[in-house]
Amino acid sequence: MSTGTAREFKYSPEFPCGYGDIELISRDGVTFSFPRFLLSHVSSVFKDMFSIGTSSDLSPQIALTEDSVTLDCLLRVLDLTKTKPPINFKLMSSIFQAADKYQVPQVFEWWDKEVLLSTFKLHPQPLQNPSECLALASKYGLKNTA
Repeated sequence: MSTGTAREFKYSPEFPCGYGDIELISRDGVTFSFPRFLLSHVSSVFKDMFSIGTSSDLSPQIALTEDSVTLDCLLRVLDLTKTKPPINFKLMSSIFQAADKYQVPQVFEWWDKEVLLSTFKLHPQPLQNPSECLALASKYGLKNTA
């Protein structure tokens, strides 16, 4: 009989249990299994965090303040084997905040590329909100987009 202390994990379908060697837990309780080496490579924040050291006996878990939708988009941009998320202005602010917080410049590079493709009508999804695009670019210092 369960004592109620064991936590039930809801794993991300894109980043299921065993996909990586570290588990990132969103504020709404979704767990993302992701490769530690990749997080260390793309984020100086995670690199520093991992250099402090963790027990090799346990599967490392990190509780994050971002929701699962934001984390899913952020991780799909970073993982070259995953389909990139579509530009969604309702989410871009939270994705940019997370990218800035964890110092992940690849997210901004992805954004620049998507906006550039859309500007030249080479992207299947045209920009719907150019003023919002400009506001985000200005806020995060994205000179190529602004």
